[in-house]
Amino acid sequence: RSPGGGLPPVPSPSRSSLEPAPHSSQRLDTLRPRSPGGGLSPVPSPLRASLEPAPQRTTPAPAAAPAAAPAEAPPAPADVRCSFEVVDALFRKVVDRPDDLPVGPWESFEHARAALQHWASSKGFKLVKWSEIKAATTKAGRKGYLYCSFSKATSSTSTGKRKSSCMSAHGFKCSFRFHLEDTKQGWTLLHVNNTHSQHDFDMTLSAINNHDGIALPTGVKIPPQLHEIARINRSAGLSAAVIDRVLKSEANKQGLAMTWTLDDVYNAFCRDGVEASEFDADKFVAELKRCEVELGLPYEVKLSMEGELECVFWVNENGLKNWSSLRDAKCVLYDTKHGTNKYKLKLGCWTIVDHNGDTQIIAFSLVPPGEPKEAFIWAFAQFKKHLGAPTVIFTDGDPGMHSAIALIFGDGTVHLFCLYHIYTNLFKHMSKLFGADRTAWHAFVNRFWRIAKLSDSGTRANFATEWAELTTLALASTCCDQKTRQLAFEWLRALGTRALRWAARWTWEHLTLDVHSTQRAEAIHSALCNIISASDKLAKLLEKLSEFESNRVTRKFIAAHRRILVQDAR
Repeated sequence: RSPGGGLPPVPSPSRSSLEPAPHSSQRLDTLRPRSPGGGLSPVPSPLRASLEPAPQRTTPAPAAAPAAAPAEAPPAPADVRCSFEVVDALFRKVVDRPDDLPVGPWESFEHARAALQHWASSKGFKLVKWSEIKAATTKAGRKGYLYCSFSKATSSTSTGKRKSSCMSAHGFKCSFRFHLEDTKQGWTLLHVNNTHSQHDFDMTLSAINNHDGIALPTGVKIPPQLHEIARINRSAGLSAAVIDRVLKSEANKQGLAMTWTLDDVYNAFCRDGVEASEFDADKFVAELKRCEVELGLPYEVKLSMEGELECVFWVNENGLKNWSSLRDAKCVLYDTKHGTNKYKLKLGCWTIVDHNGDTQIIAFSLVPPGEPKEAFIWAFAQFKKHLGAPTVIFTDGDPGMHSAIALIFGDGTVHLFCLYHIYTNLFKHMSKLFGADRTAWHAFVNRFWRIAKLSDSGTRANFATEWAELTTLALASTCCDQKTRQLAFEWLRALGTRALRWAARWTWEHLTLDVHSTQRAEAIHSALCNIISASDKLAKLLEKLSEFESNRVTRKFIAAHRRILVQDAR
């Protein structure tokens, strides 16, 4: 303080203290010595020797290390699983569990799931498993989770990982879940979220108890006001998912509680397809039995050793009448087709040409997909039993059919091969020999058709010479390997030995009603493709075949009347 008691004046700073700080060049002056003339002295350059590369130093080779001792095996990981008592104690601290809730331990996760599922069913809901069991870590054992059936685990579109959105089929989210862990004694309940969120569980249970609905395996019922709507939609061919959405929309309009899941809709209204599959063979045979009783159409069924349907034969409507009208000119065509039913049985059609020149189906058969010889023997035996042996039968070149026909029908039936199938096999085996030489291939094919269609019986003695010339045309080609050529010529040689069954100079001595192939049967198969499919059940297949035959008869009746009207008009 000043003598007067006041504060003394603060001395002003000197001018030197207010000068700006020296520039970087001025600061360098303090670091470099000045020359006598006042300038900065030059910085001495380094010696040349210091810039020369340092000589390379040689390091002595290290001495050989002593043999290392064998490494010890890593210690086995410690068992990180807690005891059941510890986990159960933790569980009691976290949540106040229901008295009747089982907590374990169980032998496996599936045993735990079954026990908790039984408990949940007694409460009126179901449990579903979420994701896979998580592997054990260094601090805990394996873990698994069970959620309320009103929940559903979905996948994140960004990461592709599963997340617990718990979105149900009807739009609910539920946080109820069980958390289980693998302990030393077994699987036990570690944690439970005992709250059903986003849906009124008590309301759901009361709604179930107060409504009379269809009892379902899940213990949940669908309100009776919605039954007729569901049946109408199912009869229209809609799936369970679509019916479920329709029922939800209608329930919102009527103010009804959504007390069902998608599984409940399926079990209540959409299991007709499953039951039909389980009893499809019974329904199929029952319909055949009805036709036998009411229409007099015979049928036969062959079962396997396991009691499953293996082969079937039945006579078509009007089949007996059309077959008996042929009298002595009984020429029949038989060909099989795949993709006609969900069991992959091949459908065989027995077709004839009636006195008007129209194609008629007189019988059907179903044989296993592999077309074993035994199946054809059985089918031909049933045909002979109910319709008698034909005078002529046309088939493709299947060896099983050939053996079965010879065994069942004997020498009284002439077995002829389909020219269409022969040419198909000719192209398959012989076209490889000619490669890109289409001129030589066309010459070979033309020569074959001249041999096949020549109908003069007086040229039978010349067949061997003509066939040798055809073989010479094939020998001139060199467009494939030796193995392929050998297989092709073996097939061609075998075809020549069976000329009596396909060459016109022999086949025309039989009354075939201008039939030279199974083309009429193929046409029937082509027409059937428009109405049947590989997913049809047997009962549905029989229904479609009956409808197909009825439509054919109707069309022919209309066509006949049109011809009469045209003649009268003239």
